[in-house]
Amino acid sequence: SPTFNYFFWGGYLIMNRHLSDRVFIDGRLDIYEYSGVLEDYMSIMSLKPDTDELLRKYHVRSCLIPPGSALAVLLASSPGWKQVYRDGDSAIFVREQVRENGENDAAGTPPEGRTAKHKMLTTGA
Repeated sequence: SPTFNYFFWGGYLIMNRHLSDRVFIDGRLDIYEYSGVLEDYMSIMSLKPDTDELLRKYHVRSCLIPPGSALAVLLASSPGWKQVYRDGDSAIFVREQVRENGENDAAGTPPEGRTAKHKMLTTGA
């Protein structure tokens, strides 16, 4: 499943990823506009009413976005999402999964610190 990413970071993520990792969007707008992904990206980032539905449509389990964005504010206060990293430039949120015992567990929660951010950006883990 792709990581929903901030548009301007897509190219960097592509250059620093494993082949199996997918980004949500990058600078190749013609491809994304034709397929409808650009419109969905804009809807998600502007918090249209179908934001959660669109994140589910693309099976998004993590988001790498600016910490002050409207989406970051929404996810920080949304049940089912957990912020696992934040610095002045970026925030990483993961969708919590419900275990069989009913407890929430953030999928792929990395250890704290810069190493975790680098690992998340380069491996998607």
